Formats: sequence, structure tokens, C-alpha cells
Amino acid sequence: MGSPWLPAPIPEMARGGDQLFFIVTGVSVVVFVLVELLLAWFLLRYRRVRADQRGVAVHGRPRLEIIWTVVPALIVGVVIGIISTKWVYAQQHPAPGTAGRLSVQAAGQKWLWKFESPNGLTSIDELHPGDPGPIRG
Repeated sequence: MGSPWLPAPIPEMARGGDQLFFIVTGVSVVVFVLVELLLAWFLLRYRRVRADQRGVAVHGRPRLEIIWTVVPALIVGVVIGIISTKWVYAQQHPAPGTAGRLSVQAAGQKWLWKFESPNGLTSIDELHPGDPGPIRG
């Protein structure tokens, strides 16, 4: 069962990737809406009332400008970074119920794939792990 935006996930890892996509997109949308609402509120709250009214020029507040730029960027970056890092590390551990299955190391290079099985067999572009026993699909 897929979503309107993404194809149906076949491996379980793809389902986790789809969830990560939706979480990051959701956080981004919430931050965007919050910023736009604050922008609209400030535009209405501090708009010019009279034609001859002039705003006060504020200079010499670089610390404040750095703070209101860096703090939200850190908050969003840390939230998305923590979520993404947890997902990536979760993908590096074998799934439950995979004990006894053949583990093959695969290395992608510029023009080929190199496969190496635990029994020392190596193959290029084709997977030849030997006799893995019964194969379930």
C-alpha cells in the first residue's frame, strides 16, 4: 500500500524511508506555516497607519540578527538530523528473524558491483554465493 506521492514500498527498508520522507516533510511544512503566520501577523501589526509616518531605522544589532537566524536553523537541523540518523542506524542492523541467512557484502564501484560472501567467494557483477540452502521468496 503506497501513498499518492510515492510508489508502493517492496522491501521493509523502503517503508522506513517513506516514513522518514513524510516526517521531514511534515516538520518542514509546520515550520514554513509558522514562519508565514508570524510574517503576516507582523505585517498587519506594524503596518504604516499614516502616509507621512516613517519607521525607525535600527542599526547595530548583529547579535540579535545572528540569534534569530541560527537558533531556528539549529532547531530544525537537529530535529531532522536526529530523526534521520536514528533511521539510518536502524537500517544497519539485521531485521528480526533473519538469523541463519546468508550475508553477502556488496560494494558498488563506478562501473561494476563486487560481491563477497562469508565463505570467501568473490564475484563481479553477478552474485554467486555458492549453495545458500533453501531460498524463500
